[in-house]
Amino acid sequence: HALGNRSWIISARDASIRNFGFLVSKKKYILTMDDDTFPARGPDGKMVNSFLEHYRNLQSNSTPSFFNTLYDPYRTGSDFVR
Repeated sequence: HALGNRSWIISARDASIRNFGFLVSKKKYILTMDDDTFPARGPDGKMVNSFLEHYRNLQSNSTPSFFNTLYDPYRTGSDFVR
């Protein structure tokens, strides 16, 4: 353990343990998901590679009012772009 006998400082019952992992990681990117998330499906019903879509969207311009990293916020019917 990184904290040794002081590991009691970080709670394992909430986001503290995850946030500590972010702090000590030396990776360029960190991906984390909640335990209650489910795979996304596109309008065609097929599984979406949400990690790849998220990465691609992070590299593109965003709208000033909202930025969703899973789908195109400019598409017809989107209620986030005003």
